[in-house]
Amino acid sequence: MKRWVGIGLILTIFACESLTEIDLDCLVWHATNVIRLESDLLGEKDDVTVHLSWRWLLTRPSSGSVVVERSIGNMDDFTLIATVTPIETVMTYLDRDTILQPNTTAFYRLGLFDGTDTDYFDTLEVTIPPVQHFYEPAQDTVGNDTLRLIFAQLPGFNDCEVSVYNAFVTDPESLMNLLNPIFVDTLTYPDTSLVLPIPDAIYPDTTIYTIRLLSLNEVEVSGGNLTSISSTISSGFRAFFKKPPFPF
Repeated sequence: MKRWVGIGLILTIFACESLTEIDLDCLVWHATNVIRLESDLLGEKDDVTVHLSWRWLLTRPSSGSVVVERSIGNMDDFTLIATVTPIETVMTYLDRDTILQPNTTAFYRLGLFDGTDTDYFDTLEVTIPPVQHFYEPAQDTVGNDTLRLIFAQLPGFNDCEVSVYNAFVTDPESLMNLLNPIFVDTLTYPDTSLVLPIPDAIYPDTTIYTIRLLSLNEVEVSGGNLTSISSTISSGFRAFFKKPPFPF
């Protein structure tokens, strides 16, 4: 009798371990970023990134890897783009493939791969926003003490933060990390224009300045007793040279 009790106990433990291993509930969120460079000084360039993150809700799988698959525009053509290891409590993947384009939709499918089979546990739809666009300034040179800004209203967003920096960098990541703006204000759509005084005392001549437009959407996602934030950002950058009022 004791022997059968022992065997039953072993089977029960094995069953619990198996159930734990196949419980792949996750909290999945993303940070999607579209950057548009729009001037001769900065160059003309679009940069799109999707940063995926996921956290196991109950128990982290003890082995294997997570496969990341992507399909653009629909859920009919998933392609393997990454295998993420090792298995951690919180895992991430950064997609910056040039196949990602503004104003499109990307679908991501996550699965646990044990070396032989894949057990898919989540599919995420990511809306990639359109780019920001400047109408004015239309030139890279500003020759007076007034800067007129006109830009396009971005569908899917409520407002746009406008900031000006005494800085000149051309790398998208460095542009997103600019600090200490000289000017910052948030315009609520449909307001898409402003006239900004740029006096010499604050904006010295013969200097290159960078304008940033930034629209942000955030959505809270939750699972179990955990919450996180999915964010979607569209940023536009334009640089201008402030020349003095006389030839030099």
